[in-house]
Amino acid sequence: MGFQTDAHAEIQYCLLAETDEDCIWRLDTETTYAEVLLRYAVQDDNNNNVEEHCAALQARGWQTGCIISRYLFTSMEDGVSYDYYKGWIAIEKGSVDKQDKLL
Repeated sequence: MGFQTDAHAEIQYCLLAETDEDCIWRLDTETTYAEVLLRYAVQDDNNNNVEEHCAALQARGWQTGCIISRYLFTSMEDGVSYDYYKGWIAIEKGSVDKQDKLL
């Protein structure tokens, strides 16, 4: 798996693919994922907490990769509307044991 370290990587929105040709991501059962709660400002998706999650994982020695997410809900905080997503960040480490997988 190729890992990308650019925190400002392109965001791709999609629905379930009708055919294999439309597929932009497929589950790799060999990959480990960290489950996170992602928050994006509706009017400015650069206002998000992705870097915070990636930095925390990298501080624990993980290399972060692609992020897959599923929309949960929208909420208003201090006059700003935020979308919340259940997210999975692909992670990789030289030697991964069972304890490291419980993030």
